[in-house]
Amino acid sequence: MENSTAYLSCAEPSWAATVSGRQLKGILTLSALLSEKVYLSDVHIGDNANFLDSYLRTSRYGLIQHVRGLAEAGMLDLLIRRDSVRPHSDTPRIACDTLVDVYQSWRAQDPDGAWILPPDDDVRLQFLSDVDSWSSDHVTRYDYGAVKQTYMGIVRQFTEDGHLERYASDLFSSITGSETEYLGLLARDWFSLSDIYDFFQSRGVSITHPVMLVHGLMNETAYSSQLGSSLVGADLYGEPLEDTFWPRNDHSTGNNASQQVVGELLERASHVLDTPALSVLGLLSAEEIASLREVQGRGYFDLLYLMSEPGHSQPRQQVVDTFSHVLASYWEGIAEFLREHHPEGTHRPRKLALMLSASPGLLRRFSRDTFSFALNVGVPIAASAGALPVPLAEGTRNLTSGLSLRFLFLAENEELKRIRSVIPNGAWFTKSQPVIFPSA
Repeated sequence: MENSTAYLSCAEPSWAATVSGRQLKGILTLSALLSEKVYLSDVHIGDNANFLDSYLRTSRYGLIQHVRGLAEAGMLDLLIRRDSVRPHSDTPRIACDTLVDVYQSWRAQDPDGAWILPPDDDVRLQFLSDVDSWSSDHVTRYDYGAVKQTYMGIVRQFTEDGHLERYASDLFSSITGSETEYLGLLARDWFSLSDIYDFFQSRGVSITHPVMLVHGLMNETAYSSQLGSSLVGADLYGEPLEDTFWPRNDHSTGNNASQQVVGELLERASHVLDTPALSVLGLLSAEEIASLREVQGRGYFDLLYLMSEPGHSQPRQQVVDTFSHVLASYWEGIAEFLREHHPEGTHRPRKLALMLSASPGLLRRFSRDTFSFALNVGVPIAASAGALPVPLAEGTRNLTSGLSLRFLFLAENEELKRIRSVIPNGAWFTKSQPVIFPSA
């Protein structure tokens, strides 16, 4: 897979209450504008309540309708496993060709406690059958067993490195023997996220508990690694997960007023644009996104493709400067398109700064009048994003460790609230195959 593709980890089923359907639609739009192709998995469609809810509401502006539009425009593929593997079940391997097949394999192989959205053989099957009817030409098949092997390694390493305690300490202290039983599960020759779900839910753990969400995130990282795609996600209940993907030695600016720091950032930005409000992105249809990519984004995607070549794995400053200029031109084209086609939401221009090497650390705690996100540009420039901007570290980061390109958006509080209803607070796009929770 190309490094310019994006895998939507925040569509993981246990995150359905954390990242809303409207936010999923918004981050799908961003991903489609900034990545060659976006991937959703059979697990996302089959067990995340936001997709089913959208189908039942039948709005032409809904999430599942947006997924269909992006797929039919060639910007999104659904991942469907070749077979469903559960070595310890009565039916250890079931071949799958469609979403309906996947759902029926879950019914045959998994206990009720393994589900996030309780099984439903009427409405759910109708929904999945409908998706199968229009998605067959927009499917990428994958090796489920290989993904699970990666997942098992990530979870075991996560536990061995001592990260589990911060998410599961309340559970292990309140239920005698639960930690031993959990470690016993990890010692098996095979376990999947379904087994993890069943383990925690059978002990009364809510699907929104951080321990559930972080195991779901690790599962998404396994998919991302298998695809060679960037991982698109969101912070965990205010915990800056992005900081765990990219540990940094940021220099603190203390508790000074954020306006001074923001002003300094704007002075050091490579480009500052007058643009409409980011919340207007939620109005873009799949057809409009495809047109923007083809007309305004031609140079951006050409350069993105060239930068995915092995020879560009260590970016030179000239390449970074060129990419920054091309990206700014692309976004100016997006802004002009929005002004022309969606004037009702673009009458008050805002400032949007393109930053180089803006990391996600300390300022998010102090600044309430800004919003930032960043994009996937694959291996050459490690992309990252957070809910709020941060001060630049002293000097320039080592390019060999990856360079962040960040959009810094300035607006009033009411506009920020609208943005965060469309794009998840603390959204981030990682580089390809990130290392999650690296050892200290």
